[in-house]
Amino acid sequence: MRSSYFLKRLYIFPFSILLLAGCTSNPFSKSDEIAKSPRTVSGTVKLSDDSSPAGVFVWLENFDLSTTTNEQGHFDLNLPAPESQPGGGVTGIFNLYFYVVNYAFQTAKVAVRNGEFIYSQGDIGSDGNLLSTVELAKLVNIETRVSPEIFAANFSGSFRVEFRVSALSTPVVVKGYMDKNRSLTGIILRKPGHGKGIVKIYNPFGSVLDSETIYGAVKTYSTDYQFAPCSLPEGFYEIIPFLWVEQTGLPSELLSNFPTSSRIDSEDYLLLPVIRDVDQLEIEATSGYNYPEGCN
Repeated sequence: MRSSYFLKRLYIFPFSILLLAGCTSNPFSKSDEIAKSPRTVSGTVKLSDDSSPAGVFVWLENFDLSTTTNEQGHFDLNLPAPESQPGGGVTGIFNLYFYVVNYAFQTAKVAVRNGEFIYSQGDIGSDGNLLSTVELAKLVNIETRVSPEIFAANFSGSFRVEFRVSALSTPVVVKGYMDKNRSLTGIILRKPGHGKGIVKIYNPFGSVLDSETIYGAVKTYSTDYQFAPCSLPEGFYEIIPFLWVEQTGLPSELLSNFPTSSRIDSEDYLLLPVIRDVDQLEIEATSGYNYPEGCN
C-alpha cells in the first residue's frame, strides 16, 4: 500500500526550535529512535537448516553496494548521498541479492527514486524493513573428517581427510581440485578464530581444477596428505576443502566483490561465504623434541 504524507503547520516559538534541534530522539513519537533514513534498507536472513545466519553476503545491483548479516541474521544497507550518485540520484527498481556459496541465492525487489529508497514499494515495508524474512535453501552439504585426529608436532607421515558432499534437492555442479582418480584434494588447515592468520594449504601435485555433478546420495572422497615435522605450531586446525557451487543467474558483478584468487587454491578462499561441517585436527606439542633450526 502506498503511504500518504500530510504536511501539518506547526506553530512553535523560536526557542522551541532551538531546543528540538538539540534532541537525539523523536519528540513526536513514543519511540526513542529517530525515523530511519530513506537511504537505509534493513532485513533479516535465515538458513533453511537453521545454521547460524552470520556472514550472509547482501549485495545491491547497479550500486555495487554490499554488507553482511550479523549473528542474528540482521543487516542494514545504506545508499550513498544522492549527490554522490550518477546523475545526482539514481531512480529505478533493483534486485537485492542474498548469497552463500552452498545455498540457493535469493533476491528482493527495492525501488529507488532520486537516490533514496521508496518505502512501501517492492519488498520494502513502510518502516524501511523487508516485508518478510529471507530464507536461503541449502543446496549442498559439505563435511570433512580427518584420521588420525591427533598427532604430535614432530609427526612425520600422512593423515587422511574424508570429504562427504551431497546435494539436498536437484543435482548441483560443484567445482574443486581433483586428482586423476577424480577425488577432491585441495584443503586449507586454519586455526579457528584466526581468519586468514594461521593457515596451511595442501594441494597434491597433479591436482587440477575441475567440476562434477553431485546428485542426492552422499558422495565420499578420501585423500592422503603428507605432514612434515614442524610444519605447523601446536593447536587445533579446521579442515576446510576448496569447494564451491555453481549457480545459474548469479551476477558476475556480485562475484567480483571477492578476489579472483578466492576461486583458486589460495587462502583468499576463506573470504567466500560458505557454511560447512568441518572436522578439526589437533597438533600436540612434543616435550623434549629438538625442532629443526628456524622452527618456531
